[in-house]
Amino acid sequence: MILLRTLFAAAAASAVLFSAPPAFSQTTRPLAAAPAGKHCLDESRTKVVLNQTLAGQLNPLGAEHQLLLSVCVPLIKTPGVLYDFTNIEGGLVNYLSPTYVHQGGFLSITPLSVLQIRAEFTGIYIWSIPINGAGYFPYQSYDGDFSKEARPAEKALHARGSSFGVSATLRGKIDLPKEIDLLLVNTTLVEQWTIGPEPYYYNLRRDILLEQGDWTVRNTFASLAEIPITPNFAVRAGVTDELTTAPSSGYATNVAALLATALVRRYGDTIRNLQLFVRGGIYTHHASANKFRAREGNAIAGVNVLYDLSP
Repeated sequence: MILLRTLFAAAAASAVLFSAPPAFSQTTRPLAAAPAGKHCLDESRTKVVLNQTLAGQLNPLGAEHQLLLSVCVPLIKTPGVLYDFTNIEGGLVNYLSPTYVHQGGFLSITPLSVLQIRAEFTGIYIWSIPINGAGYFPYQSYDGDFSKEARPAEKALHARGSSFGVSATLRGKIDLPKEIDLLLVNTTLVEQWTIGPEPYYYNLRRDILLEQGDWTVRNTFASLAEIPITPNFAVRAGVTDELTTAPSSGYATNVAALLATALVRRYGDTIRNLQLFVRGGIYTHHASANKFRAREGNAIAGVNVLYDLSP
């Protein structure tokens, strides 16, 4: 299942990269600048945050529900666009699909508004269901056929494992005419996977064959125009590219796509940044020996919501 949580979280922050700093009125004596940052859910104070994503995908078919419960603490309260979004955030994660669950924790630090570094560890359990392609499927090499037809339900097994990932996200916002903003986001994620007893297996979340203990690298880029409709509602549309590779095998998948979202910045006292999203694209490359998904389409749709649970 290909997921866009990192992309939405970075875009929602909307860190200003090239905007001019705000002008301050003249006074007869200097005044201490009050913190005006947007470190945690657009406020300069500690927050308890629940991040929820529900998404479905076509080719490969999949669905995933994500919950991240965290505490966000402002990091640098010095006024200025380079520090307005700085924070430290840590908490628990739960990723659930019809055939696997990942549970663990994460820690992220945003030392500058334009940069976020994140680490995550999860324990994994995979089970089978009576649907072709769902479950743990062992292989003997990187070159096996992992098309859905080659993964019948009767061959699916159960397995346990773990994953550890470290990512770096660069993000920014450029002011354009007519109150339109250009959001730029790039995330590089390096993951170590250890799953099951067999020498090779099919990784459901990354749609790729891996060794029992192996690495993947994923780079996701997006360029989105944000168009305000009202002060509380905006639409975002643009292009995104997602490259996933297993360095040990040399196989790589790349999806070039269009992405559109509808954003409600605030709804009631609790909901922040509710986004409905849809992504449609094409596989320019596929990480399989026979390239069976190359030049085929891919689609994702879902919703992402941030909840402010602070007292």
